[in-house]
Amino acid sequence: MRRIAILTLDGVFDGAVGSALDVFGIANERGLARLRDHEPDTRAKGSAWEAHLLSASDGAVRMASGAALDKVIRIDMAARNYAAVFVPAFAASSVPVLERQLAVLAPVCRWLRAQHERGAVLAAHYTSVFVLAQSRLLRRTTATVPFTLERAFRQWFPSVRLDLSRAIVGDGAVLCGAALSAAYPLCWRLIDRFSSAAIAQQLFHDLFFASGGDAAVVIPSVRKHDDPMVERVQAWLAHHLASKVNMVDVAQFAAVSERTLLRRFQSALGLTPHDYLRALRLETAKRGLEMTRFEIDKIARGVGYGDAAFFTELFKRHTGTTPSAYRRLRRERRRKADQ
Repeated sequence: MRRIAILTLDGVFDGAVGSALDVFGIANERGLARLRDHEPDTRAKGSAWEAHLLSASDGAVRMASGAALDKVIRIDMAARNYAAVFVPAFAASSVPVLERQLAVLAPVCRWLRAQHERGAVLAAHYTSVFVLAQSRLLRRTTATVPFTLERAFRQWFPSVRLDLSRAIVGDGAVLCGAALSAAYPLCWRLIDRFSSAAIAQQLFHDLFFASGGDAAVVIPSVRKHDDPMVERVQAWLAHHLASKVNMVDVAQFAAVSERTLLRRFQSALGLTPHDYLRALRLETAKRGLEMTRFEIDKIARGVGYGDAAFFTELFKRHTGTTPSAYRRLRRERRRKADQ
């Protein structure tokens, strides 16, 4: 069992705390499910990850919404060592306010340095990157911050190298995310560092391809239809995107013959089930390339292709470009659109 500290500062964003708790909770569920797959009679208790909500002060923490976060452990009463520390972003209405908030965090900075010296992996995003810099933990690595806070960061921490071209950067021991929405990918990277590849891959799929969020499964553009059986199969295919799928399994799920499945799909969508699944995987891979910084092979596995070379060849054949080139092009277009 590994302990993860979620260090909640005054004004912490509710969603950032919730995202971290979600990630580690899902990781524990996936780990236990995998254990049961291999040992059906297991009665193992406990979790691979034990998340502790910490604070530098007594009592409840005031969150950005105004709600109180209770049952928070004071850092001087917390466990001595943590495998990882995640510092969720907190609200700062202006740069002067942020400066005042940082000025009272000396105990937090000392505690973070102590955890880092004991081997903890640290991760922070948005405003909390400033806390890592204040703790003198970014001197040997590269950081990233939101464009809106770049000027203040460079003024306060001129010796820290910034790379604003990437959403998440770090040297493995210290990770920084620029966006407020970086809580999920940062926590996933912590899981990926300490967990098995199988659990990390399944969690990646859960969080970024099956969560219904910005990186959810992308349904390919197809014509509308009113066949309920085909709709159910479309949903089933999306749910099994990362799995090995054959048409026998699909037909069994739909409770029809393979011949009927093919006829109904072609009538409703103008595609075979196989062609639809391939389009579904490629469209979802495109979203993964656009919305995450994950390596190509991990995105390939996330959409059901264990062979990255085959995925690259397939992607190029259907899009006219490689996954890497597609990612560069989309990032450049977003960058220009944001200017």
